[in-house]
Amino acid sequence: MCLGIPMRVIKIKGELGWVKTGGLTRQVNIQMVPRVKIGDYVKLDSGEEGYVTDINWRSTKIRMLPNNVVLVPNEKLTKAIITNYYLPDKEMAVLVNLGVHYESDLKKVEKITCEVAGEVMREVPGGVLEFKPFIRYGSFGDFSINFTVILRAREFADQYLVKHEFIKRLHERYEKEGIVIPYPIRAINYEQEKG
Repeated sequence: MCLGIPMRVIKIKGELGWVKTGGLTRQVNIQMVPRVKIGDYVKLDSGEEGYVTDINWRSTKIRMLPNNVVLVPNEKLTKAIITNYYLPDKEMAVLVNLGVHYESDLKKVEKITCEVAGEVMREVPGGVLEFKPFIRYGSFGDFSINFTVILRAREFADQYLVKHEFIKRLHERYEKEGIVIPYPIRAINYEQEKG
């Protein structure tokens, strides 16, 4: 949107300009390349995140997921570090960290995990149908062999349902297949404590 308000530029410093119109002097943002647009899901370095719902000459409105609205002065927005989850496009990776028992057959774990993840991509709204999920083993933990499952969501908010359904379905399938997700166990040595 372009507003045709006649103004005389008095001074420019960085992305800010001082203009005079109708006897008033105003500070304005002269940044020409928008980093965000209405509809984008963004996160600011100050912690606020949500959907951009309005951008005007003075401030930007961000609707957070709990449905609260944050008003960010554009002067602060131009100086903020912004993560725009819609750039370069809306699709995003969804990472789920897991661990399985040391006695697990890792080829079987990979096969079953990818089958369940593929099912979620095909059946859950927000999953990316054409994406083929995969896993990467990453470490030997204290109680498990750890890995990350990589899925994909159509946009930021979709990741929550994708993770939710994946975890439920994977837990059920692991139980059927006898794959154990270990949990920490603390052993207490009573003899040592008595001494």
